[in-house]
Amino acid sequence: MKQVQEFTIEVVSNYECFYLLKNITDSDSIGIFHNTPSGEIPIDTLMPFLMPNGKILLAWNDLLPTSSMHNFIAKYNDISEIVNLTPLEKIIDIYDKSANSTEGIFSFSNSKEIIAPGTDWRCDNGIYGPRPFNQNMMIISQLSDIEIFEPVLSINGISHISYLQVKNKTSLADEYFQNGEIPNAGRTFWEILKIIREWAIVNEEPFNNNEEISIKAKKMIDGLNLSQEELGCIDEQTPMQVANYVSGSLNARQRPEDISDINDNIKRILFSRMASGTVSALEYLNPGIWDLQQLVEIEKNKMLNDIAYFLKAVPYGIPAHTNRSRLLTNKNTIITKIENNTL
Repeated sequence: MKQVQEFTIEVVSNYECFYLLKNITDSDSIGIFHNTPSGEIPIDTLMPFLMPNGKILLAWNDLLPTSSMHNFIAKYNDISEIVNLTPLEKIIDIYDKSANSTEGIFSFSNSKEIIAPGTDWRCDNGIYGPRPFNQNMMIISQLSDIEIFEPVLSINGISHISYLQVKNKTSLADEYFQNGEIPNAGRTFWEILKIIREWAIVNEEPFNNNEEISIKAKKMIDGLNLSQEELGCIDEQTPMQVANYVSGSLNARQRPEDISDINDNIKRILFSRMASGTVSALEYLNPGIWDLQQLVEIEKNKMLNDIAYFLKAVPYGIPAHTNRSRLLTNKNTIITKIENNTL
């Protein structure tokens, strides 16, 4: 168990990534665990801090390596909570893809132990990672196929929602959308949530579907701790393939034509379950944890220093410079949106 310390403004400068717990509050100690194929492993790299309003902020360093572990679990007495390790900076430029987009997909995949000696480029080798429910639907075969891959929401050992953008695969994706045996992908985040929701519903009475994707969808919906209000927001999306099949549609495999783009309610569902490279964004989304203007001032200066360091270091070949460049660009976008009250 980690002792919860009182938050001070120095925490902002000393750590790189943050997550605000929702269900565990006002505790003096907290356990953090990583669910692996070998069981739950205690984690001591995350530090818990108590905010003035009783909320608990988790803080850690270097968001790139940690995010490949997908999620941790925070525990206090009989309360447990998923800690998503993917920061807002990794999705702010992809989360709002439109229904008419021709690039990138949001996919719902199984969570299995990754044992892939021939594909050791996978950063999740040896731990839980995304595996397709339909093994015949393998879009990528090598690292060079990938333009962007981001885990969005994960529960290790259950399932993952990921964003995938690959080279020269538009026609294959479109074909899959229109004739997929197991619907588990969409162009927008809202439609993939609705697909998961539909699979979860048919796992229950009176349908009792026992396909693995249906079982995992029910566990995913439960694990994300979605409120009835949030479920209602998801249900406002047009019926997707699973619902159309149940209702007897002859074109149930086809992706509906009247899919709505993401709205503020769905954005709120997503953003409230993301980590963040700034405490400013967490305060903006959860008002009352600290003074927003003070946070923005400190974190904007920190970002400018990071950019200056990055520009000096790139010519000397610092690792993962492309990812870090994108993260710094996206952090600047987020801070600008906070300043303009548009996040």
